[in-house]
Amino acid sequence: MELQHWRHWQHPLVFNEDERSGDLCWGCCEPVFGPSYSCIESDCDDYYYHHKSCAELPLGLHHPSHPNHPLILFDIKTYRDNHEEFDKFSKCDVCGEKSLEYTYCCYRCNFNIHINCSSLSLTIQTEVHDHQLTRSIWRLLNFTCDFCGKEGNLPYFCFQCDFTIHSRYAACPRRLKVFRHNHPLHLTPSLEVHQSDSPICLLCVRKVDTLCLYYCSRCDFAAHLYCAMLYGNREFINLQELKEEQSTESKTEDPELHQSFDSRICKVKKTTVEEDGTEIATEIKHFSHAHDLKLTDGIPNNTKCNGCVQSILSPFYSCTPCSFFLHKSCSKLPKIKRHPLDQHPLTLSYEQASFYCVGCEQTWNGLKYSCQICNFDYHVQCILLSDTLTHPCHEHHLYLSKTNHRQKCSSCNSESYFVFCCSTCEFVLDFKCATLPQTTWYNQHEHPFTLCYTPEDDSGKYYCDICEEERDPKQWFYYCTECSFPAHCNCIPGDLEICKVIKTSVGEDGTKTVTKIKHFSHRHNLKLTNEIPKNKKCNGCVQSILSPFYSCTQCSFFLHKSCSELPKIKRHPLDQHPLTLSYPQASFYCVGCEQTCNGLKYSCQKCNFDYHVQCILLSDTLTHACHEHHLYLSKTNHRQKCSSCNSESYFVFHCSTCEFVLDFKCATLPQTTWYNQHEHPFTLCYTLEDDSGEYYCDICEEERDPKQWFYYCAECSFPAHHDCILGKTPNVKKQI
Repeated sequence: MELQHWRHWQHPLVFNEDERSGDLCWGCCEPVFGPSYSCIESDCDDYYYHHKSCAELPLGLHHPSHPNHPLILFDIKTYRDNHEEFDKFSKCDVCGEKSLEYTYCCYRCNFNIHINCSSLSLTIQTEVHDHQLTRSIWRLLNFTCDFCGKEGNLPYFCFQCDFTIHSRYAACPRRLKVFRHNHPLHLTPSLEVHQSDSPICLLCVRKVDTLCLYYCSRCDFAAHLYCAMLYGNREFINLQELKEEQSTESKTEDPELHQSFDSRICKVKKTTVEEDGTEIATEIKHFSHAHDLKLTDGIPNNTKCNGCVQSILSPFYSCTPCSFFLHKSCSKLPKIKRHPLDQHPLTLSYEQASFYCVGCEQTWNGLKYSCQICNFDYHVQCILLSDTLTHPCHEHHLYLSKTNHRQKCSSCNSESYFVFCCSTCEFVLDFKCATLPQTTWYNQHEHPFTLCYTPEDDSGKYYCDICEEERDPKQWFYYCTECSFPAHCNCIPGDLEICKVIKTSVGEDGTKTVTKIKHFSHRHNLKLTNEIPKNKKCNGCVQSILSPFYSCTQCSFFLHKSCSELPKIKRHPLDQHPLTLSYPQASFYCVGCEQTCNGLKYSCQKCNFDYHVQCILLSDTLTHACHEHHLYLSKTNHRQKCSSCNSESYFVFHCSTCEFVLDFKCATLPQTTWYNQHEHPFTLCYTLEDDSGEYYCDICEEERDPKQWFYYCAECSFPAHHDCILGKTPNVKKQI
């Protein structure tokens, strides 16, 4: 039996009479056992498990809690990267909590009700009370919960005891298990908890201010009722089979999960014995590199570890011909590892292309840990942080906090689901800031930079000496004390991950030229090349190759020198947030020129927008050969028609003197290009080649619009549509 589900239209969901995986349901976010639907296609990015009842929910609903309008079913997870929309639609008007479960919504009134709240039973028998509880008949009544002490609006009543309780807490079990703790937690009145001050929930690191909580008296571990019940925290296991005497140490001391040298990851080729009898591995074969790596003493400047992508520190292994470096500590990382960020075991792998880390919400390459079940990737630096952090930026201990709402970092003001919180004060630190290196290098500077948390002086004016833009005095920065050189955190470490210099040469005039590089977009080293190949495109910007450029001849991979020097982080008027450079294998849609592209792209992680590098290389003021006046970037909430191609776009360049408009698609057309079946280059033309009155394309032999641009070979008097020269997808290079 199959079901075509609205949430996963690509494949039908297949019915399973008795699912036993325990994976979370996409609908209610609770484990799936028994009758269910899921996707079984091998090329799908997820299984999309659904309880049978959740998969068969009606798309529309008339509900007594909101009788005026019908409610529409939708998935709040589609808004996870849009903070404003997520906050607007994730909070249920019945239970008052935020959740990732499916929600019924009235868009007219901004009314939301979780699917679990929409189907509450009229009467229930619970573990938290001895008598049967009865729900109000879908009337929102203000009350104070006798279980948590908080106000609510949809209670369950016990008429025998005059007892009222929130509907969400009526389902609380007397005992449960959370991933962050090895022992079961017991439902306990707060007054019975033996702590000098108000108990601290060790899941969200906030004070527990409810009448009851979940508590382990053996370890003094406390948790909010809601936090312990949260699907990302609660571990659904048979508590009868859990041995109470199991210690925290016994769970973590798994020989399969933690080894000095995991033989599946790293093999020792040569060793040496020190005078004190200590055996040291001097040569290893690590799965991340094709060649053997040798233990090295000399620390190279401006070089990063290929594993953790941090500045190289001793001891480390290296492959000199490939300029590959690996910290000794990174070589000993286990293949399988557990971490509080994820409820499942994580597997180590090596990603040459970029990936997105769920922990710090940044793009990385190098070693990563992945959850095969959740399809989440984590940078190793995030996984190397434990759930308790001591950081020089703050005087108190910080504790990992996982909630279903974003918390603002006290350092950078970014908002994240995973942060470290101080239980003493309101200080919050996200993973991005927690993993910033204390000392690092910048390619164009001879001294190291140190991470600073307070301004370098009391001048009141603070600037970055790299981008020359103003610095927020409340935010961290890097500082070279030798040169009194301050810089934004994003301006210092960003470029080093993109390109490494492998070899240089010095000319007769003393000019230093980089002749070989290792760029993150390609697995091999790239050499500086002089001879320009015909009909070849740059793999970065997907424009015809021009000198100077780097190449890998065995892979037919080409990269303009200018593309190799693009920064990792860049700001542009097209987007209000910083943009991050990456190199996806697949094609993507550029918001600027509204075309399908591949190659290098800049992405906004917050808006989930992608931009082709050619669009980002255009500033907000444009001088173009097609027009005599300066053109200025215009962003409006309505589309404007391009004077060249007649297409309409939100982002265009506008002339303030006349009515001329140019969209990004036309603004990024190459001035000179090649056509595969022609021996001469073609030049972009804006006016007609003659006054004959009849104009045709010599490729497709169809008529040309005399008002539109075209490409022309002057040697052969050969005109052509630009679509015929460049193709329907000019910003897509076919991969070999």
